[in-house]
Amino acid sequence: MSSTIPFAVDSHLHAHWPQKYPYSGNTGSRVDVSNLAASAELLFPTLLASGGDTALIIHPGAYGTDNRATLDAIAASNGRAKGIAGMKMDAGEEEFVDLKSKGIVGVRVSLIHTDSETFSRPEVDMFLARCESTILRGSFCGSANLATDYSKTG
Repeated sequence: MSSTIPFAVDSHLHAHWPQKYPYSGNTGSRVDVSNLAASAELLFPTLLASGGDTALIIHPGAYGTDNRATLDAIAASNGRAKGIAGMKMDAGEEEFVDLKSKGIVGVRVSLIHTDSETFSRPEVDMFLARCESTILRGSFCGSANLATDYSKTG
């Protein structure tokens, strides 16, 4: 009997490369630039060596809506990763389509890094509609009503 897992997914991996992409603002997690696994070239060899096979890369809040580190990780994965992007509520449909073509399969709306009124704003309906019609076509994206109702639960 083999001791290796035939298919292991890291379902919440962040790609941090502050030596290449500076952090935006004072929010979100950070890594020390001396961490050698913090590069696109070393991320997947490190994942594979620790028993991982594939990954879902979650955009780090420390980058705001700059998705370059996440996209670099997806590109360096040789098809082993997909990603969740950070986006502004006013992002146009072309940005959604572009990110989807680069391996983005979802959008992160952080309730930690945004204000408490995010889901009460009128633009959330358009944002969720663009999300649902582009990146998450055929997947669950949630409805604006669900999001608005959630924001009222305090």
